[in-house]
Amino acid sequence: MFFYKPRMGNKALFFYLLFTMTLVLSVTSEVFSKENKGEGKYEAILRSVARPRLIFPDNQAIELSRRKTLIFEWGLTAHPLVALDYIEFYLYKGGIAKKKNLVFRRRLGSHEYSIEIDSRFFDNGQFYMWGIRQFYLKGEQSNESSTLFRVYR
Repeated sequence: MFFYKPRMGNKALFFYLLFTMTLVLSVTSEVFSKENKGEGKYEAILRSVARPRLIFPDNQAIELSRRKTLIFEWGLTAHPLVALDYIEFYLYKGGIAKKKNLVFRRRLGSHEYSIEIDSRFFDNGQFYMWGIRQFYLKGEQSNESSTLFRVYR
């Protein structure tokens, strides 16, 4: 009859994995427990997650005379204990984020990093503000990231 005799290295690996899983489960249960509502650890983690990074366009003048579309690009931030649900993209005419200045808004999936918008949305010489906001599964949201750019034709 064959008996498996684990080596000492396998025992160490087993206890390391057991310790790691126990640590992850204990931290996760603390973060997502119902006792931590209000100003708990979950909110502290959300505050620690940096805001999304806007890549293009970013504080620049954009020439649209030969383009049919303008592609907006960004990078999302994440934390292993905070699940991202979706993001919201918005575009305002001018530099003030008011409802009357809203030109375009769309809810996008959590794994999207760009959006293409028809150049007819943009007027020559006008400033536009665009940005995104991340929304998490528990209904919380990140700080928004926004930037200005100017359009020329």
